[in-house]
Amino acid sequence: MNETRKIPFPLDITAPVTLQGQPVPEREWIVPGWIPSRSVTMIGGDGGQGKTLLAQQLMTACAIGQPWLGVETTPCRAFGLFAEDETAELHHRQAAINAAYGVDFRDLERMEWTSRVGLDNSLGHFDQFERFTESALLGQLHAQLAGGDVRLCVLDSLHDLFTGSENSRTQARAFIGALRCLATEMNGAIVLTAHPSRAGMADGSGYSGSTAWNGAVRSRLYLKGVEGAKDRRKLTRQKSNYAPAGEVIDLRFKDGILAPLVGAQGVVASIRRGTARNAFMACLWALMAQGRDVSESSNASNFAPRVMASMADAEGYAVGELLRAMNEAFDAGDIRLEPVGPPSRNRRVIRPTDG
Repeated sequence: MNETRKIPFPLDITAPVTLQGQPVPEREWIVPGWIPSRSVTMIGGDGGQGKTLLAQQLMTACAIGQPWLGVETTPCRAFGLFAEDETAELHHRQAAINAAYGVDFRDLERMEWTSRVGLDNSLGHFDQFERFTESALLGQLHAQLAGGDVRLCVLDSLHDLFTGSENSRTQARAFIGALRCLATEMNGAIVLTAHPSRAGMADGSGYSGSTAWNGAVRSRLYLKGVEGAKDRRKLTRQKSNYAPAGEVIDLRFKDGILAPLVGAQGVVASIRRGTARNAFMACLWALMAQGRDVSESSNASNFAPRVMASMADAEGYAVGELLRAMNEAFDAGDIRLEPVGPPSRNRRVIRPTDG
């Protein structure tokens, strides 16, 4: 007699007919076309090409609401785990990034990192049957990031965090699956840096071991040098489930960062910048009504973007976005600097041109 098969758990089934009349959800991005949300993105690159720098620039851009490599970002809190760089090196690198964006360390309230050089950074272990068991460190990441307000997590790098066989399809998919669970729980993106294999470097694909790594991640980017130009790099979108593959961003090392050779374009970027400028002007008028002066200097305690970022009229724009709006308002002639106070203690404050 056949025994009734026991079902351990019910399947979560969706009948498409129930979607009739429901709004189609927008796809969420941390960086449109490049870093999808609720997924794992891999950034590959040989040692010394700048992939860790690129990841730290991404964290900064999201934390201050500025573009990354000329592409708009979703402003959010960012966290990074760095297994190869000590805090002093991250500090040094961050100073150069801050200078490029025109911000200070006090503007990075939405950014955190941990340096784990010399520690056990394995996120899990495989038994003889290639079954994955998460480590205490991965458990700590779940406890710290899941359900919080961090929406970008950088993990640097794969060969420090993964202790299995990079050539095993089963292990590659299990590892990325574990990170995908973390991305889903934090409702954000995991960005994992990786070194390509020799074959991946030779053929330009950037593969790291088994091709299962490419299949498991939703987006894979590859950073490589340009022959004959030591200061040049190319970032290529090698694979994406949600955007065309093959797009390239040309980069150059400049003042300690990787800077795009061409700035951001596009209607969406223009609309957001214009709206940020409106928010800046609304904040300026509100501050004047309160008798509060603001400065253009990032070293001043009343630095305009920093003061405005906490105001309701700022509409959620971050310091970096308001800084960009301020500079554009100066260029457009919407605002000016006006000297106030006695000649012996003269200072300049921002005023609307028609104010």
